[in-house]
Amino acid sequence: MQRGPLAVVLVLVIIGSIPAPVVAAEPTVDLAVDGTPAASGDRVVVPEDPLLSVNASARTTVERVVVRVDDATVRTWVPGTQTMSESLRLDLANEPQVVQVIVTGSDGSVAASQVTVEKDEVAPFIGFEAPFESDPLGQPPASVSLSESSVTLSGTLSDASTVEFVRITRQHRSQSAIDYKVVSQTHVVRDPGERFSQELFFGPGVNTARVVVQDEFGNSRTYQLTFEITDTTEPGLSLDGVPRETSSSTVFINGTATDNVQVGTVSYGVFGEVARRSIVVGQGPGADPAREQVRFSHEVELVPGPNRITVWATDTSGNEVKELVVVDYARNVVPTVTVDETRTHLVADSEVHVYGAARDGRVSAVSVETVDEGGAVVDFEQVYDGGDVWNDVAFEEELALADEGETTVVVRAVDADGTEHVTRYAVPTTPAEGGDGAGDAEAATATEQVGADSTTAEEGAEANKAGETTQSSTAVEDGGFGVFAVAALLVVVLSAARLRDVTVEIPIEKYVDMDDTQVSLPSLSSLPSLPRLRR
Repeated sequence: MQRGPLAVVLVLVIIGSIPAPVVAAEPTVDLAVDGTPAASGDRVVVPEDPLLSVNASARTTVERVVVRVDDATVRTWVPGTQTMSESLRLDLANEPQVVQVIVTGSDGSVAASQVTVEKDEVAPFIGFEAPFESDPLGQPPASVSLSESSVTLSGTLSDASTVEFVRITRQHRSQSAIDYKVVSQTHVVRDPGERFSQELFFGPGVNTARVVVQDEFGNSRTYQLTFEITDTTEPGLSLDGVPRETSSSTVFINGTATDNVQVGTVSYGVFGEVARRSIVVGQGPGADPAREQVRFSHEVELVPGPNRITVWATDTSGNEVKELVVVDYARNVVPTVTVDETRTHLVADSEVHVYGAARDGRVSAVSVETVDEGGAVVDFEQVYDGGDVWNDVAFEEELALADEGETTVVVRAVDADGTEHVTRYAVPTTPAEGGDGAGDAEAATATEQVGADSTTAEEGAEANKAGETTQSSTAVEDGGFGVFAVAALLVVVLSAARLRDVTVEIPIEKYVDMDDTQVSLPSLSSLPSLPRLRR
């Protein structure tokens, strides 16, 4: 009876004295590829066989370290120490490979780490997309024929690492009669990523392009490309608006010449001329992007009447296009500027109501004014200054008279060439009988033309005053001699007028009484002055 409890106590003591099982800690393993730490699962690209560094530790001792490449064991270490540091130069292929390191502790614990390492000793590849297509692993064509100079060279890039740049050097060699010229230009596309694109300009004929692609490890690949530009398309020629009719002696030919390769020359010729005249001078066939589109402007001399002007645009390959324009050059007709003496009349002795016109010419402006005896302007009206050119411009204006002395109406008409034509009309001092505006016998009208080599209206007035005599018309008893004297004086005046192409109106009936033999010679003040005839 007493042995039962004792047995139970002994069993409990035995069970409580058994030690609990101990869980072993996993070893640690750290990897570095070419000195760069690499965590498990990393991907590393190297330019050559890398140096793998392994650092391992265990709670007890490191019993074994195994290195495998693509599941094949390449090295085993048995250190028997709590820590271990070793290095190994891996012999890798030019492709991604899995490197695994397994560490075993003396207590049976295990740890492992693996990284993917890709040795990149291969230069990048280009799969060209434009202006031709090629496989990245294949070869581009030996030569590519194109019909345009502006080309986009593009493609995709293939490499294990990062492509650093794509460098493109294009060259064009042009031959002249005595020499040749090489035009070269280099473009660099940096950090292009997975594709690149670059605009190039080729000259007519054969062009070369050297394309170098390089990755971050210095691996580079070179492509030699040849492009032949064949131009059979004529240039484009666009002329700005050219007037069909002009009163100017010149006309501007403005426009734009374009070409799918490049413009050579632009020239023009006028019908009747043998040789063409240059507008844009040729610069030879050397590649020049500025010659794809050429803007031009040239002033062409015209002859009276229709002018047939042909403009030619020629490209560097000899293709040509032409445009014909016809410009009718109408010379300016000097307008006839008049004051209507039968309708012009005084208004309340303070104003003059003037009627007149500039007719049968090319009139761009007309003004009318009154001046006093000293030439000072009393009143002024701009009848027309619209900018357009008209054949006839009529006017009707009321202008103030001078406070004292004689008042002269001055009408100025400007033709399309800018030449001013002036007519003067002396306002009568008293209204004429039997009409609403006819002047008395002292009223006179004279026409002048003011040009670059002429005197001004005021100078003409002063010359008239200087040439006048205070003597009145002299009566000549002998009718035959009077007629002869008048005729002789008229011959002198009209001869001088004819030399200067000036029209002179002399009312002979004012001085010769057809029913009487008495003749009065015209005074000098009533005839055109010598300075006016000189004009």
